Amino acid sequence: MKNNTGHLIKEARLDERITQRILAKRLGYDTPQAISNIERGARKLEIHKIDLLKKSLGLTRKQVIAAMVLDYGEYLERGCEALG
Repeated sequence: MKNNTGHLIKEARLDERITQRILAKRLGYDTPQAISNIERGARKLEIHKIDLLKKSLGLTRKQVIAAMVLDYGEYLERGCEALG
């Protein structure tokens, strides 16, 4: 499964030359591991962090939500296929 949200965040973060530690602080996380987990798809971005994320990385709300919707759509597709 693709990780559209994580890819978007990582690319924008690198473009802005922001470390995972700095982004974690801006989003209110205690450690940069939270950002690493989101970028790798091991953790989902919480909805209440979208506005902080977009301000930190110069993204639009629409870009972030579109990536999240793509991820959820792929998740649903896999689930439906598993059910037959």
